[in-house]
Amino acid sequence: MRKAIFNFFIVVIICITALGMPLNLDLSLPDLSFDLPTQKNTFSYKSSIDSPLSNPTLIDFQIETDTPEKLSSDLSSSFLLDIMKEKEKISTVDASKLIQNTSNEDGKIIYTLHLSKENLHLSDGDYTLKLYSTAEVIKNIAPLKFEVTYTHFSKYVPSTNTFPPGMMGLTLYFPDKDQEYLVPITRFVNYTRTPLGATIKNLQSGSSAFGFVSPIPNNIKLRVQKNRVLVYLPKELGNYNTDQKMGTFALDSFVNSLTSIKGIDEVKFFVNRRESNHFFYGHTTKDIYPKGTFPKVYLGRDLDQKRILLLPIHMTSSEKPIIEFMMDSLKNATVNNHSPKNLVAPIPEKVALIDSVQNNNLLTLNFNKAFLSSYQDRIDLQRMMVDAIVYSFTSIEGIDQIKILVEGNPLSNFGGVDLSYPIQQPSFINPETE
Repeated sequence: MRKAIFNFFIVVIICITALGMPLNLDLSLPDLSFDLPTQKNTFSYKSSIDSPLSNPTLIDFQIETDTPEKLSSDLSSSFLLDIMKEKEKISTVDASKLIQNTSNEDGKIIYTLHLSKENLHLSDGDYTLKLYSTAEVIKNIAPLKFEVTYTHFSKYVPSTNTFPPGMMGLTLYFPDKDQEYLVPITRFVNYTRTPLGATIKNLQSGSSAFGFVSPIPNNIKLRVQKNRVLVYLPKELGNYNTDQKMGTFALDSFVNSLTSIKGIDEVKFFVNRRESNHFFYGHTTKDIYPKGTFPKVYLGRDLDQKRILLLPIHMTSSEKPIIEFMMDSLKNATVNNHSPKNLVAPIPEKVALIDSVQNNNLLTLNFNKAFLSSYQDRIDLQRMMVDAIVYSFTSIEGIDQIKILVEGNPLSNFGGVDLSYPIQQPSFINPETE
């Protein structure tokens, strides 16, 4: 090898000499080692989440850098999210509105992103999500990609007006397992002439089907005065008096469950058979608690991807006409300018209300064609959508029936329901058993 290199240089010298060019002869072997210039990417996205993801909700990501001083919390307003389906971009979302939390740890900014299907208004399917920033300092780094699959496993059991022979339906209100919402369910029991007592007994037994526990104390006695039921509470209420959430759930469960019985419109309480200025965390027995008549939006609560239950959220304020405001709430799962967590909007985003007309106690709702394509492969979810519409709009005072049209035309069948006729609110919501 050395001889070959030496011969090569001899040839070069001869050629240069022949051209008459001066030469500083140095026959020592050259140093063949050299350094290539390197280009270091200062910034990159990092996430511990493994792709593909199945039905994601909250995920964390961060920007990795050796110059953390260049990062600032202002970056959170610069993020965008491209949503790809079958290699084509279908939308770009302002990802800054999806960021639920920002934290600083050891010079790293960690972001929590809400990527639920409901939050992105996506249907079931496979998607590629690309997260990137328009901020000057990080706009050139490669996007953070997630392969995502959204599926809906939970089943909706529709409301009903029928009950098995020899039985009756009790509407019972329980706190859900996360102690977030009061959920109505229907339990069919053997017929009894004392439905009030049966209601208390069944509330105290909880619900093994849904994992709900009793929301009320033991040792309860009842009396009826015309349309009012008197509830006699025990002297010692324990946590029901010291825990605000337990006290509120107990009060609301009593009132909603008992006034769901025909002929009962209000509830009055006593403690140890006496009046009390303090029960259920600050309430007074001098007050009469009537059946709720305020408007309610019925949204979905997904229980462990097994069952979806409809539950009412009270509307306390509205800057829009009530019909429009309620429609927006049903589409966006937003009530009273607030988005309750873990709730599902029963109406897809593309469905729009063209107009509405109220004639006496009948409300006619005229939707666009997107209504027809809602949940095409899920008849049970179509029924959830109809039930949510009927329960919600009939909660408005003066409305007892709902007529549904699509671009002015009646529907003979949607979700297994004949919608060519006006619909009243079903008697039994969220049957405990199918």
